[in-house]
Amino acid sequence: MNFNYQQRNQPLPVTYILIGINVIIYFICRLGILPWNYVLQKFSLIPYYVYKNLYLWQFVTHFFLHDISGIGHIFFNMFALLMFGIPLERMWGKKRFIIFYFLSGILTGVISSLIYGYIFIKTGVLAPMIGASGAIYALTVGFAFTFPNAIIMLFFFFPMRAKYLPLFFLAGDLIAEFSGRGGNTAHWAHLSGLLVGFLIFAIMFKLIRVNIIITKKDKKNFSKSNSYSTKIKMSPQELAFFINMCIYKLKNNIRFSDQEISTLKKINELDKREVIALCNPSDFNYDGQKCMSCKELLHCLYRDIINKQGSD
Repeated sequence: MNFNYQQRNQPLPVTYILIGINVIIYFICRLGILPWNYVLQKFSLIPYYVYKNLYLWQFVTHFFLHDISGIGHIFFNMFALLMFGIPLERMWGKKRFIIFYFLSGILTGVISSLIYGYIFIKTGVLAPMIGASGAIYALTVGFAFTFPNAIIMLFFFFPMRAKYLPLFFLAGDLIAEFSGRGGNTAHWAHLSGLLVGFLIFAIMFKLIRVNIIITKKDKKNFSKSNSYSTKIKMSPQELAFFINMCIYKLKNNIRFSDQEISTLKKINELDKREVIALCNPSDFNYDGQKCMSCKELLHCLYRDIINKQGSD
């Protein structure tokens, strides 16, 4: 098998591009190149305008706008995007990351616009919603599931495992909203982001983590030295993603789930060759082209995982 999952001369990460767009738009508004009132009316998320005037683009444009009265709003959002976005983009790949980020921002906008639209009907309060917080909160959920035991320095001082971070935000926003101390923060948008992040992650990654399949059509792409059963389906792209995930976790000492170990074991059991010759563990190189194109790669990965983590 030949898995060229590594790419040389990789383009700029999407995370950096998103941060750059946000910063450029911030300074365009901050410097008055575009009047701020005009920007808020046309591009922030205002439920009244969205549903009455069909300003549907506001579901996208609102999470590229930030409060120009200070630097804190955009700084903390972009810092969080950098902190969570880079590892998730590397782990998931650009395409999945982009889909997750934009779907999170859009669906968060849809849900929160319905909530605040109802509040507008009841109270008459019409406030524009801006900021990437909804998408950022969704990223924290994706990060918590992908790197559950990673240590996050909350507020730069307090260490917390990533798997507890969404619960901390959930409690904090619920308390702030129902205690009447919400201020100008759209806590319902934050809560919507947590919900949306969980739902999108479950939909996007459940099949990849549970059912990885090899189709008859794609079987010809594999080396003839491997005899994989056509009863199990797995596209070359899905297999490359799975291998990339395994290598990333091994290099960064991230614990594998029982499901991931079981999946790798079952894939290896489909190799019907009579002789499988593995190199010495000390000779296995995650970054070496020879190892990455070797037909024993999956077996070496499984051996390394068992040696480092053991089997439950």
